Amino acid sequence: MKIEKLTLFSVHLNDQLNFYRDVLGFEPLALIEEKIGFEIGESELWFEKSSQSYPAHFAFNIPYQAMSEAKNWLLSNRIELLEFEGKSIIEFPDWEARALYFKDADGNIVELIGRQGLRYAFEIPFEASDIRNISEIAIATS
Repeated sequence: MKIEKLTLFSVHLNDQLNFYRDVLGFEPLALIEEKIGFEIGESELWFEKSSQSYPAHFAFNIPYQAMSEAKNWLLSNRIELLEFEGKSIIEFPDWEARALYFKDADGNIVELIGRQGLRYAFEIPFEASDIRNISEIAIATS
């Protein structure tokens, strides 16, 4: 799936701006008083100012063969990776995919997922421009 535009709520709008622009390297599409947006490959990621946090989980598609380089890129940007059973690169053999997870300034769980069936070109080193689009969103409900 390719999500064209995703809007989430943010308690820490300035911290989100710093995280996505200064740490990950995405150029803002707009800096509106209560809203910021970023172009993430073929998708747009927007944050609207909110007084309450609603953390979500969303995923960015990256080239499958870039996973180790993506991990090094995140670590070089001082991003703490979330681990599962002591591993930071999580394998999903049934989906022919592997993923990395980390949190942004609002506590959203961000995933970089490489899907073997998507044939994205890739050249070392990994950069923000290697993130192709938003491909998943999970919202908790009662």
